[in-house]
Amino acid sequence: MAGNVLRATHAMSAGSFRYSYWELWEVRANTNIMVGIGGQFTTLASAWNYAANVRVAQGAYLHLFILNNHTENLNAPFSLNHPFGAKISIIGQNGANDVFNFTAAADGFDLDSGHTFAGLSNLTINGPAGGSSTHPAFEVQHGAYLASLSSLTIANFDLGFETDYSGEIDNITKVQLNQFLYGAAASGNGTLVFSTPMIVDGKNTTRATPAFGFSASDGGQIYAAPSSEADNCTIGFQASAGGRINANGTKVANPNGDNQYGYYSNNRGVIHADGTTVSGVGIGYYSRSGSFISAQNASASACSNWCYEAFTGGIIDGTGAMPNDNITGMTQSGPTDGSYIFIYPG
Repeated sequence: MAGNVLRATHAMSAGSFRYSYWELWEVRANTNIMVGIGGQFTTLASAWNYAANVRVAQGAYLHLFILNNHTENLNAPFSLNHPFGAKISIIGQNGANDVFNFTAAADGFDLDSGHTFAGLSNLTINGPAGGSSTHPAFEVQHGAYLASLSSLTIANFDLGFETDYSGEIDNITKVQLNQFLYGAAASGNGTLVFSTPMIVDGKNTTRATPAFGFSASDGGQIYAAPSSEADNCTIGFQASAGGRINANGTKVANPNGDNQYGYYSNNRGVIHADGTTVSGVGIGYYSRSGSFISAQNASASACSNWCYEAFTGGIIDGTGAMPNDNITGMTQSGPTDGSYIFIYPG
């Protein structure tokens, strides 16, 4: 018990103890609740039911620790939302090989109020076949933190990752998205960081052409490591309403002809796309309504409409970049409306 305080929820006979008859009332020392085979609880849901009303003392923490080779079915979103916020986290370990199957057409893990979910590898998150509109596998908001997940497979959720209201997703590596409609989104000052290349490929879904690979809006920020890709989506990388994306060294390819845009900025969105490659899309780089794209030393080819287009105050800096094998070249609607495309030799 580590000096913690429990409170009985059922009448018991003398000398007996069952976790299901108690709830954790106060954590006075750093505590790990082990979940899985050999742990105190067989499911994450039962562990959280035990701890849901807990108070955590100053300087202490409570971890729900997922043991290796754990599989669990959940019929509702798992919401980690508690007044003691950052003092309560879900953690695991390398080689975890854990599987969570969500059977309802809703969110997967909802992290809120400063909580952390971190430290697992070989993790699989499955939603129900067909998913449901706009539900993410991970919703991270209000200062919550999703971090250090590796070899992660997500299937049958409309959206892989969503962070907003200053939530943060960081150090996510080796991700496979299957049966999805959107890749990763940051909004409301949320931050999303992929430390190693993240590849979002619309060929991995039979539901519909994904609307976007990466999207930042309303002050959200995304960092996509070089060699990340957003292929076979309607829009590869999208920044709008003050969203910012660092996508230097990334790629958008569309051999199936579904992409309308490679890099798309609108309404004060900013995309850094230096050294990027676009092929087989309608418009390679598109900026409008006070937005900016840096596409220095970029390469655009086989664009069915334009490789570079700026409209109503949009700006594209294509220094050192030239379209290759392009049908129509480039266009700008300015300078009378303030849109510009700069294409200079590198």
